[in-house]
Amino acid sequence: MLDGSGEGSFLRLMSRLSWLPLHSGKHGLDEALNEAMGLVGRYFGADCSVVYRLGADRLHLDLIHEWYSDLEYGAFDQVRELPLDLYPFLRGYLMRSESLSISDIDLLPAGAVTERALLSRRNIRSFAFVPLVADEQVFGFIGITAVRHFMQWDMGRLDLLRLSGNMIVSAILRDRSEKLLTEELEFISKFRDAESLDEVLDHGLQVALRISDLSSGGIYLAKPQEERMDLAVHQGLGSAPGEKGRHYRAGSLPYRLLTTSRALYSGLTELPITENRFFLNEKPETLAVIPIRFRERLLGCLVVASACSGGFPDYLRKQLESIALQLGMAICLVGNEHPSVTAEERTQASFRKTRRHQSCQ
Repeated sequence: MLDGSGEGSFLRLMSRLSWLPLHSGKHGLDEALNEAMGLVGRYFGADCSVVYRLGADRLHLDLIHEWYSDLEYGAFDQVRELPLDLYPFLRGYLMRSESLSISDIDLLPAGAVTERALLSRRNIRSFAFVPLVADEQVFGFIGITAVRHFMQWDMGRLDLLRLSGNMIVSAILRDRSEKLLTEELEFISKFRDAESLDEVLDHGLQVALRISDLSSGGIYLAKPQEERMDLAVHQGLGSAPGEKGRHYRAGSLPYRLLTTSRALYSGLTELPITENRFFLNEKPETLAVIPIRFRERLLGCLVVASACSGGFPDYLRKQLESIALQLGMAICLVGNEHPSVTAEERTQASFRKTRRHQSCQ
């Protein structure tokens, strides 16, 4: 057999992959993941192993990890980005979460013209790929290819490939969670030392956009005496410079949405929000509207949006709602809107929210 599929090889593979989620060095997971991709490729007798992640727009795939065997002609050029509209055969299997193994690319069906051309240009003889899922959403896929020999990977092998991919994804998501927690801790430190409310709000919005990987958003502050919501900071809101996007008064549809009592989400995997296009010229397909509160008092609203229909997985919702909790504390303390909050309460609340966030990971 051309692959290293013996029991000893399998145990070594599983042992190394199970270690990945515990790897946390100053250089991150990159080195460990590169080693893991090599283990996967060699175990399955492949010349290349790759992991592609579905982009936030759900319209393309990005190459995030790769390994090549020591070929005489060197590593062949790998495609860094795969637009899904150009590869409908691949997209169908990916979105249906179906595995695929082709021993000879000439056996691909007539509908896989662009896929066959892509593989042929890279002298690939055989390939297999397995979709990966995280939080009940497609994460991307793990794939293996053969150049020097024709290979056949049966369904049992594809199940092992899926297991390997899931362990790699778990390590990636854990690493992401740790980085997001660091973002939150830095935000807590930022608002404790901030000199102005605008500084805190701007930093909070930037954190929210970074963790959600979305392109635009804003923070609206409640003005209960004037019965209106005012846009305090924003990035990428098309109508924000005009008067219409800055103030919404009680009774209007936007005001009702911005004063929601619970977080609302719209996207590919969400129920539609019928009023989700009221303040953005770009007509967002993905939208999160998250109330900012302190002691049951509505202080404002965090909004993040994108023209892409990505949706909001559970882990991302928890992160965004945690940021909104921190913003509620910050508005009261830095904005002097709640002078009865003591420094001790401020510190205790920050640590309570941080511990609550950790328990959600």
